[in-house]
Amino acid sequence: MNRTLPVMTRTINHILEKSIPLPITTAAVRIARQFADQQLTPEKQQQVYFNTLAVCAVHDYMQMMDIPTDLKASDSWNPAIRIYHDAADLKLTRLGQLECRPIPATCWQKSGQPICYIPPEMPDDRIGIVVVAIDDLRQEATLLGFVEKTATSELYINQLQTIDDLLAYLERLELPIVAPVPAVKLSQWFQNIFATGWQSLEALLSSNAANLAPMLRKSARNPGFFLDETRSQETGFLGSERSLTTNNKSFSAANLKCFEQRDATKSSIKAAKLIDLGIQLGNQSVVLLMALTSEENEKVGISVQVHPTLEKYLPPNLKLVMLSQTGETVQEVASRSQDNFIQLRRFKTQRGTCFSIQVHLDDLNITEDFTV
Repeated sequence: MNRTLPVMTRTINHILEKSIPLPITTAAVRIARQFADQQLTPEKQQQVYFNTLAVCAVHDYMQMMDIPTDLKASDSWNPAIRIYHDAADLKLTRLGQLECRPIPATCWQKSGQPICYIPPEMPDDRIGIVVVAIDDLRQEATLLGFVEKTATSELYINQLQTIDDLLAYLERLELPIVAPVPAVKLSQWFQNIFATGWQSLEALLSSNAANLAPMLRKSARNPGFFLDETRSQETGFLGSERSLTTNNKSFSAANLKCFEQRDATKSSIKAAKLIDLGIQLGNQSVVLLMALTSEENEKVGISVQVHPTLEKYLPPNLKLVMLSQTGETVQEVASRSQDNFIQLRRFKTQRGTCFSIQVHLDDLNITEDFTV
């Protein structure tokens, strides 16, 4: 005699029929072990190991479905975040972060039992949660299903939608397209009009932003801090022998000659912007300095420097790059192990010219677009 299955069991069977089994690749195991070995306790090692296998499985499936991903932009790929958080996300390009929660393979086979634990620190901006059963012995990862959101710390099988539903959901999902940041109009600086994030050097001197002002004030009062700009233009580097330090906090003002007004008859303006270098350097920041001078024949002279804020020296191999409007590198300079600032060679350009300045360090690349 046929018996009608309970609703929950029937739903579970439907989910399992639609689940996607995938092999756990050798590369995924290698990466998971590498990430796990960086942890301090066995419990944390196991957590990171299974999280990484789950992320790799979802990543492999997205690649099969031609859905672009960005592993390096995922929290789960950030070593600092892995240490302090239960991170198991995958960045889907132009869509957002997709949570990939692993569970032991035996857990989801028990009807009515919690199949997945959701950590309280999981960010609210996740576009969805995929549950992945990990069978480490069989080297198999099974994509069970997903939910868009959950208000509880536990997910049950009957709460999941199928992986087919996930694909349909991703097709519908569209994040707002972020409008490109308009180019900074340098001509407005002569009218003391600055784009967001920029401020005049005078305004920086009158504030206590990032502990920079005391060092700058001291530099501004000391005419002896100017060095010969000719040598700096030839080498791309400035000497560090005259840097100013206070309690190991330094704004490397050893050479601000390029920010000095050479001719009182010419209009000149200086501006600065703080740039965060990211969590990988302990939230260090640097300051980007630019000086403009009105020149003859409608030209503008431009000087660009980068200084550390709270540290004595810049991070090694921090690059300051100037790009043309077509994206070609015009000039580039990189910091050495004990450079307390770097600068590009001073240049002159016609009004209306467009160019970009990049501050580049490892995977971080900050670009500012300008029009003269």
